[in-house]
Formats: sequence, structure tokens, C-alpha cells
Amino acid sequence: MKNPRFSIGYNFDYEGFRYLTEKYGKNLDSVYFPIPKKHLGSGRILDEPPAYKKEIIGLIKLCQDRGITSIMLLNSTVVSAAQIKKSVSYLKKLVSRTGLFNVAVTDPYLTKIIKKTIPNINIEASTLARIRTVQEAKYFKELGASKITPDREIMRSLKTLIKIKEILPIKILANEGCIKNCIHRYAHYNMLSSQIIEKNKHYDRMDQVCVPIVSKHPHKVFSAPFIRPEDLYRYKKITNVFKISTRNFDTKRIEKTLKAYISQRFEGNLVDILNCVYIDTLFNNIDNKALNSTRFFETISSCSDDCGSCDYCKKLLKKANVKMKRIRK
Repeated sequence: MKNPRFSIGYNFDYEGFRYLTEKYGKNLDSVYFPIPKKHLGSGRILDEPPAYKKEIIGLIKLCQDRGITSIMLLNSTVVSAAQIKKSVSYLKKLVSRTGLFNVAVTDPYLTKIIKKTIPNINIEASTLARIRTVQEAKYFKELGASKITPDREIMRSLKTLIKIKEILPIKILANEGCIKNCIHRYAHYNMLSSQIIEKNKHYDRMDQVCVPIVSKHPHKVFSAPFIRPEDLYRYKKITNVFKISTRNFDTKRIEKTLKAYISQRFEGNLVDILNCVYIDTLFNNIDNKALNSTRFFETISSCSDDCGSCDYCKKLLKKANVKMKRIRK
């Protein structure tokens, strides 16, 4: 693919992002960052620095100076009436103060309220809005959305993505590592958005459910809907903008992931560039280069999702030199 551009998530390392936006500015479409958690939850629970509100002002200015779009996330899957009032009020003031004109939103009603309150703002429908069909894309367009990051489950369904692209421009999530068709996904994001994981309390569905599933069936990692850097070219009729999930990566890991996708070639360990807690927890090595000769995209994208009838992914465990850290029973 010629000249793909990327959207990266802010990891609360301001100086690190100053470096990344300076070095890779020509490759960056946008930088996304969450609304302060006092106003609304998010798809992740991360330690927010005390000076984050001030950092937001600086980050927006930094992006503006370098021709990079700044996007505020309002991507909670659980939104109360009080949160809508607080978050929209804060957003309106921020737009007035900084010129921020791009947000990513999950909740349809919040999408409608934001567009009504701030008509000139550009609204992207978040991947957590779970848009999988043309009709769902049309609904969000009617509410005021101007771009879509489709649901992760259809990231390899090129025919479906082409149809959705006819409704609104698309951004593709590239390095999603969570298992496909996860039955706990909705509850997990609701829990994260509600911010009910207490600090120092070991209660996280990733650890209680997802890790045991993959530790028992490690081949499931290959059906996760990630896109290898080598496969970006397959999306040239759909988009040239790709979202890289990086909010919980340190800056060094963000750079490594970004460089892999910019070059559209990666001869390293997939564990380093895919984003999912269970991958970091369970896997030491997945040799990406070894997948080059396996017809990986063609096979995985036509998968019937019936793991009892195919042993392709199991064979990849040996082919890709997969090494596990530990197995939980």
C-alpha cells in the first residue's frame, strides 16, 4: 500500500509523544486520547496523571502545529444522564478553548447530543460501537457521524468493509489481539467503562476468563482479528488510515509497532505489536515472518469459526515457533 497513515493512542507520556509526532508526523493521521475519567469512563482503565487536563491542551496544540488530527475519546459503553451533561459541557468548553474538532463516540444517544450541541464537530463512531453492517453504519450517519472504525470482528471481512465504506469513510483497527467471538467482550467493556475494577483488587475478566480460554487453546491467538503489517495492502480499496491500539503501550513499544506498520513488514515477535493483556500474559514468542508462507490472511479471512472442523491454527503453533510463558488451569 502506498503511503498508509496511522492513528495512535496517547499513553500519558507527553514527552514521548512530542518525540513520536516529530519523528513520524508525516506518517500520522491522528492521535487519540480519552476524556478525563471524572467526566466519563473509557475502554481502558489506566492511571491518569494529575496534570492530565493540562496535558490535553498541550497535546492538541502539539498536533495542530504538526498537522496531525487530535481526537478525544468518549467511547464508554456505559453512559448515564449525568455523565452526558458533564462530558458534553466539558467538551464544548474544550472546543472553544483549543479548536478541538474531532471526537470518537460509542453511544448513539451521546453521538446525537454532541452533534446537536456542537454542530461543527467531526464525530467518529468508535470501534466499541460494534458497527458490523451497512444498516448500522447508516444509523450512525443519520445521528451525525462522519467516519467509522468498524467492529473488530469484521476487520478481515473485506466485502463487508467495502459496502460500509460506501456509507462513510473507514478507519481500520490493525493490531487487535483479543480473541474472536469472545462471549465476555460486552460485559468486559461495560465493566471497564463503569470503572469498577478497584485498584489492588484482582478482578478482571481478562484474568478470570480470557486467559484460561487461551491457555487451554493457544491456537485461538491466530483467529484474533489483527492485521499483519504485510497485509495492509489488501485494504487499499477500503482505506489508507489505520488505527493502532497503543494507549497501554510504553513509548518504545509504540514506536516499534508504528515502524512495523509503516514499513508494512515485520520480521519480529508478534507479541510485541499486538495489543491484548492475555497475549502479554501467556506468550513469549510468535514468529510473524514464519506466517509469510502459510496463506495466513486467505485462510483466516475465510474461516468458518468452527474450530472443531479445521486444524490450521493448531499447525501454526509449531510453524510460528509459538512459545508460552505459563499455562493456567
